[in-house]
Amino acid sequence: MSALRSCIHGCSLSTREFASLAAPAKALAKAESSDLEQRWVAGDSKLTEAIVGSSLADRLKAIMALRPEVRLIQVIDGTGRLVASTSRSGRAFYGDFAWFKAFQDDPLRVDPFVGSIGAHVLGGPAAFEMAHPVRDVADGHLMGVLRIATDWTGFYGILAPVRVGQTGRAVLLAGDGHVLASDTSEPGSFPGFSVLQEALQGFPLNEHADKLFGAARGQRGYWTLPETREQTIAGRPPRIDAARIVGFARIDQVPDVDWIVAVEQDLKEAISPIQGVTRYLWIHFIGAFGTVILLALYFSFVTEAPVIEESLHLHEEHVPAGVHSEA
Repeated sequence: MSALRSCIHGCSLSTREFASLAAPAKALAKAESSDLEQRWVAGDSKLTEAIVGSSLADRLKAIMALRPEVRLIQVIDGTGRLVASTSRSGRAFYGDFAWFKAFQDDPLRVDPFVGSIGAHVLGGPAAFEMAHPVRDVADGHLMGVLRIATDWTGFYGILAPVRVGQTGRAVLLAGDGHVLASDTSEPGSFPGFSVLQEALQGFPLNEHADKLFGAARGQRGYWTLPETREQTIAGRPPRIDAARIVGFARIDQVPDVDWIVAVEQDLKEAISPIQGVTRYLWIHFIGAFGTVILLALYFSFVTEAPVIEESLHLHEEHVPAGVHSEA
């Protein structure tokens, strides 16, 4: 969460540059907001010039040039209308978004909203968005919102040091299994996520059991994923992912997102130490068991052998003479 705050503060603007938000904004009717959206999507030149070509937008572009990971910066007024933007992306009206309504309803909220943006919205890889409220210092009412879309490429540096062996790595996943950040540039879903999702959901518990033990979906653990084959591009060989063991945990420090941190490692490498120890124990067990069998056979033959050689006939020499005569 501290990394998200530092990025927001680095992209913050001064009070003077938010002068366009100082005047009370006029609320838009539903028909007006719909018309505004249609013009924005259609690429109305007058609307685009007013939002993307303003002096405030130029200031936002200058800030974005200093931070390459930032892909979009927008300023929204107190009613949800888009005032300035670095590009013609997103929406022209955010008044009906849940996070914007949360800022309006809670005048004491100063924490930013953090969420995910799909790759189809901005183009290219997926990004995460942060919306920070701008409030009047006098009474705390919402003057506007600063919205930022940041690429995951630079953010992955937090997970990059997590390495387990030669194949172990950490990835950040969305709740639907989409890979948000990894050490590869391959977009798409996490291989075998359908199996992992069963582990994330856990065993179905009733309401009484949830109160006693907690919700099953919030538990942490690990799961073994079988080998998967996925056809990525027609005409090319399918992508083959070896069997893996995956440890996972949901991110609960950021309440507005559904993210999963997963650490995966090839199953063969993960269980190789166990296989080595098992082989070592089996060798010693077989050796000890074989030694016991050999000793048992040896002592059995030694016990059955006569104590005095029969050829000496010592037993006859010690028999009294009267016994022979009677015989």
